[in-house]
Amino acid sequence: MTRQHQMHFKHQVATTYLAYACVQGLCLWFTSSAQGQLANENPNRIVAPVLVPGSQSRVTKQDNLPKELTYLTIGQGAVIGIVSPNQTPGDSSSMLALVANTNQAAESTSKGLLVLVDGQRIPGTLDNRQGIATWVSLWCAPRTIAIDEVRSLSFGRSTPPQATNTDVIQLKNGDRISGLITAIAPEAVTIDVGTGADATVSIGIDTITAMSLVGPTKPHSGARIWLADGTVIDGPLVSWSGADYLRMIGVAGAKIPTLTVPRDRVLAVQSTPQSAIPLASLVPVSSVPKGCEGMRFITSTPLAAPGTWSLDAPPLEIEGPVILSYPALVEKHRLIAVACRSTTSRKAGIVDLVIRSAGKEVLRERLDTDRARVEIRVDLLAAPFDIELQPADGSAVGDMVVLERAVLFQE
Repeated sequence: MTRQHQMHFKHQVATTYLAYACVQGLCLWFTSSAQGQLANENPNRIVAPVLVPGSQSRVTKQDNLPKELTYLTIGQGAVIGIVSPNQTPGDSSSMLALVANTNQAAESTSKGLLVLVDGQRIPGTLDNRQGIATWVSLWCAPRTIAIDEVRSLSFGRSTPPQATNTDVIQLKNGDRISGLITAIAPEAVTIDVGTGADATVSIGIDTITAMSLVGPTKPHSGARIWLADGTVIDGPLVSWSGADYLRMIGVAGAKIPTLTVPRDRVLAVQSTPQSAIPLASLVPVSSVPKGCEGMRFITSTPLAAPGTWSLDAPPLEIEGPVILSYPALVEKHRLIAVACRSTTSRKAGIVDLVIRSAGKEVLRERLDTDRARVEIRVDLLAAPFDIELQPADGSAVGDMVVLERAVLFQE
């Protein structure tokens, strides 16, 4: 729907309202693998050695990711391997994805965040450039704010409000204003809230914490990179200048033709939009396992952790007993993740994690007091698949599992 259609629709409905606003990660993913190759079998193949858990801290204003950054790499056919600190990672034509050996959300120290309709995320600040609202960021050139390209705009660490049928502006006093944003200027935002003499309202930028705009999502093309400061940007091709610097050529709005990023700032690389599908992007149907009726008052759905995560794959918290039924995949995929439980959950009960593809069980793992983390690597057919949590001790107490870095890769 174009914004012209949105304006016509919103004028007709004439809506306006005010309401009060109301890890350890990747290290244990691949400690064993039947599909890993020995290094001397074929030096050109990706190798999957043992990973050793390491202490990682969240990115703060004072520190970066470790200089000795190790990457998990997913090659063609979803073959898994490791890129050590002194090795040069592959380019976007030789792999499906690359993920830093840390399970941390990106954390920005910028004063705001611009999210585009194609999913790119650009931390920065809003500036006045000759009377035009311009977004200024670390990695790209100053960018004129174009309404049709914006999904949300936030200042500070504010979470943008949800926009469903109308654009939404969230104010510092907690109020929200809905309508159609028609202009974003350096000092104020203009929003059409209905019809009549008071249909157009001007809201001062200094009174706004965040805003969200409705409209269609635009698919991205080429490669995508996730950086430690929360930046998510696209470009045609990713390569490396030695082991220490990532190079992305042809980034729209980049300050120079080739964007160069230090290795310790890179969280992940995705080669193409189709090369990695985060499980969090799929919507399952929840149901109760047979024999578990009445154990819970409600049937839960996966709860995604907030923030910007590598490959857009946040940790998913699943509360059982539950069966999560996912839609059929177009092609055969490999699901890669780590299932883990908190200390509290482990002490409370024992749970079985079961995965089925096309109705056939392909994985069953028991997590108990002594077993807190389980590597998941299963092949799924081009068919519906289920993820189920079953109480192994007859009680639903403690049936809580978190899936970290749950991503589907095409075989």
